[in-house]
Amino acid sequence: NLRVVGGSNHLLLPTNLLRLTGAVVRVEACSSAAVNALYPGDFSSVFSPRAVALLRASGHSGRQFNFAMGRVLGAWALPPPPARFVRYTVPSLELRRLLAEARGAGEAFALEYSVLAGLEGDEAW
Repeated sequence: NLRVVGGSNHLLLPTNLLRLTGAVVRVEACSSAAVNALYPGDFSSVFSPRAVALLRASGHSGRQFNFAMGRVLGAWALPPPPARFVRYTVPSLELRRLLAEARGAGEAFALEYSVLAGLEGDEAW
């Protein structure tokens, strides 16, 4: 959730109070296998149909993302990425981090992104 990562997850000291994380970007497309194994960290496929139905009935999209789980435990902890690319938002600092990792993997890749306005971008929450 970008409100945790890019906006703020702390009551006393907001994580972006000093604007250290930079702008918010939406990754529109990425061909890097190393990056796509971690981001956006879609683990919705592990939910039962009943759990998804309950989420949707309460106004939730029924999809859940957690790239941090892959960051901490490794890509093996996440289900394989979906066949169709899912756009996602990250702080520009995190974009620089994932680009460095993709370059470090030594693979040729393309990444398309858009810089969004404000601390949280224009995504519907």
